[in-house]
Amino acid sequence: LSMPLFIVTNNLLTAIYPYLSEIYFKNSKLFINKAKKVFLFINVFGFIVTLLLGLFSFEIITYSLGQSYLNAVSPLSIQVWVSLNIVLHSYIATIFLAANLEKTMVKLSLFNAMVIGLFSYYGAQFGAIGLAIALWVGMLIGFLVHWIFIEKNTGIILNFRYKLYFLTNFILLSFFTFEFSDSNIIFRLSLFAIVSSLTVIILKKTIMKEMQNFFNIWRRNDQ
Repeated sequence: LSMPLFIVTNNLLTAIYPYLSEIYFKNSKLFINKAKKVFLFINVFGFIVTLLLGLFSFEIITYSLGQSYLNAVSPLSIQVWVSLNIVLHSYIATIFLAANLEKTMVKLSLFNAMVIGLFSYYGAQFGAIGLAIALWVGMLIGFLVHWIFIEKNTGIILNFRYKLYFLTNFILLSFFTFEFSDSNIIFRLSLFAIVSSLTVIILKKTIMKEMQNFFNIWRRNDQ
């Protein structure tokens, strides 16, 4: 399930890396603007897609693996958020490379490995669900630490409202997918529609102004 996402993400990040690297040295303000917009874009669509996969993990497991794998529904509903976090980590790594901060990236990667390794070791003692939750916590901690260094070293600073929006959404939506992944399908469809609508409303009040020109992001004539 995660492999196609990782392949597409890796190809996209590989494609934008040369451009980000070029504008970092030519126009730092433009670099900050473009990098921020890509990050917001990944978050907006990432939340919607991940919520969809998480809420319907029951159907994914049932139709792809069969009834005998129903115990995997709850771990999958959490794991999809870990997958989103991996995508965010990959983008952060692209920013570090574009900004010529390879040493910082290596140090943070080692920190990440230790934190996630410790959480995973402990979580594995409680089975698949315990391991999934441990990965979720470890990856979120790693992401937050990475972003602190991004803001400190590159100047890509998100406003407080968006940071609050990100953390609240990430935690609440993860809970929804874990708690309701095997609920009545009508309820889950309704929940997805309501949450998606609320997300759009919140976005209009927080980051939509920063997102409105996203699809012109690669036009060089705005330098």
